[in-house]
Amino acid sequence: MYTRIKKSNRLLHEKNELIHKQNIELENLNQVKDRLFGIISHDLRNPLVTLRTYLSLAEDIALPAEKKQYFKKATMQAVAQTCDMLDNLLVWANLQIKQAPPAITPINLEEGLLDVINTVQSQAAEKGITLVQQVDMKQALGEYNIITIAIRNILTNAIKFSTAGSTVHVHTLQDKNGVLISIRDAGIGMSPEQVQQLYSNDTGSTPGTAEEKGSGLGIFLVRELLQKINGSLIISSEIDKGSCFTIVLQAG
Repeated sequence: MYTRIKKSNRLLHEKNELIHKQNIELENLNQVKDRLFGIISHDLRNPLVTLRTYLSLAEDIALPAEKKQYFKKATMQAVAQTCDMLDNLLVWANLQIKQAPPAITPINLEEGLLDVINTVQSQAAEKGITLVQQVDMKQALGEYNIITIAIRNILTNAIKFSTAGSTVHVHTLQDKNGVLISIRDAGIGMSPEQVQQLYSNDTGSTPGTAEEKGSGLGIFLVRELLQKINGSLIISSEIDKGSCFTIVLQAG
């Protein structure tokens, strides 16, 4: 009888532990869901309002040329922001729907960096920012789409928070931790509290140095994507001295 009671108590304890774990996961998913709905309702609506405003004023002959140029620039930023946000949301939704883990294979980092830099080059040129890449390690284990989306999100943020005319460095190398993709800027930087908020996914959107808007979804998505391919993200930053985001991957 004592043995049966002891076994029953152990099974009950294991079930309670499982329920507790599931409750925590459910709470986290609810927080993510609430955040995503907030992003969709706020950050998807605002660019559309900007676009509607520009289109309604574009044909106004009484509007000064400098005002039209201002609204045109704001509209271009709004469209770019919306495209990036939709890409991120689609990737995130796809991850939630597909339960199978992504296929991890050797990836050509040089090719991936070239694709991403070509994508963000116009954004950098608009602020006079120079992108410098140094590829010392050309291969790592991962999934091509996940790695390029992660790099693009970090590189877009680096441009967003860099001052006009500065330089963003992208460097791939290998050390004892694995293959590193390091993206370093000389922008406005972050406090230790802000860095901690990024690690805990407890942060919203912050305007860039040219008042660029964002959804605050990028780094959250990057960290979740990298976990799928056994990767990680290291963040270091200092106010007024820039930031460095390092993607850590397995060597291939």
